Amino acid sequence: MKILILSDDFPPKSFGGAGIIASIQAQELQKRGHEVNVFTITDDKDKIDSRFRSYLSLYNIKTIKKIKKILKEFKPDIVHVHNIHEHISYASLYYAKKSGAKVFITLHDAMSVYYGKVPQNYINTDNPISLIDCFKTFGIRVNPFRNLIIRKLFNYADKIFVVSEALGRFLSNNGIKNTIVMHNGINTNNWRVPDIIKNEYKKSLGINNDTKIVMIAGRLNNMKGAKVSLKAFAEVLKKYRNVVLLIVGNKPEQNNEFNSIINQLNIVDKVIFTGWVRYENMPTVYSISDIVIVPSLYLDPFPTINLEAMASKKPVIGTKFGGTPEIIKNGNNGYIIDPNNIEQFKNKILDLLNDEQLTINMGK
Repeated sequence: MKILILSDDFPPKSFGGAGIIASIQAQELQKRGHEVNVFTITDDKDKIDSRFRSYLSLYNIKTIKKIKKILKEFKPDIVHVHNIHEHISYASLYYAKKSGAKVFITLHDAMSVYYGKVPQNYINTDNPISLIDCFKTFGIRVNPFRNLIIRKLFNYADKIFVVSEALGRFLSNNGIKNTIVMHNGINTNNWRVPDIIKNEYKKSLGINNDTKIVMIAGRLNNMKGAKVSLKAFAEVLKKYRNVVLLIVGNKPEQNNEFNSIINQLNIVDKVIFTGWVRYENMPTVYSISDIVIVPSLYLDPFPTINLEAMASKKPVIGTKFGGTPEIIKNGNNGYIIDPNNIEQFKNKILDLLNDEQLTINMGK
């Protein structure tokens, strides 16, 4: 069978999320004997100015022209679309269907109804997001007709998948219904790391073998819970000193606000930044960690980091916001917390640091 995958993100530039899942899908389909073609954005010159994204993401003439050519030449039986709300554009659904292929789309986030990360106050309500609120938050980036057009274009998809029940509920409240929940998955065989590589990597970071490691991965920003994580970790250090916070992502010098917080909390010597790590090297990062934290402060649909931590046999302290509670079971393979509650956050980290057997058991 001939399968065309469309995704705005794809490794090696993609750190996680939709791009990684699209890559895994392509690899696994090839292993099963299918002919797979991938269309993605790889060059900065193709990127769209955020001010015009809500318009060009509906129909981007540059990418649609190329997609039409691929559809004609490759003649896919199936077109599977991942996130296309930035560059590839939703019009690709129409042309994919017109080619005669079966068309599937997997929604990894809420960008088909919203313009950014969904804040906490919208998560547990049945009320749709108001256009006025969108204008207040995003200004001229809002296209008042965008969501209606997207819903029309979704009619060309044979199936619409969402990666979590939490995301499905939110989209349904905002006009995108008849979705099917299909949680993301990863190949767990790829997450075993030899001790010699673990020890070498620890040494390269200047971490002693007897030092505990709490890890957080992703962009250093408030919505991902970076600020609350630093505050909770500072409280942990008052009770437990032989531990470091390993931050996998952009470094603090790229964000003056967090650099200032780290200095104010007096934890500079206890926070280690790896910078961006290529995805194929992530198993090594997980392997040296003792605890993985996922403290998102928004509707984080289904963080891939949860899957990767579990594949690496690491317990997760995860957010209650979004899809994390659908895979992290409180008290079983980790803890579910409200990251805004610094006391609760701190205590759950300490519970695991002070009980090595509990940490091992949860990881298993």
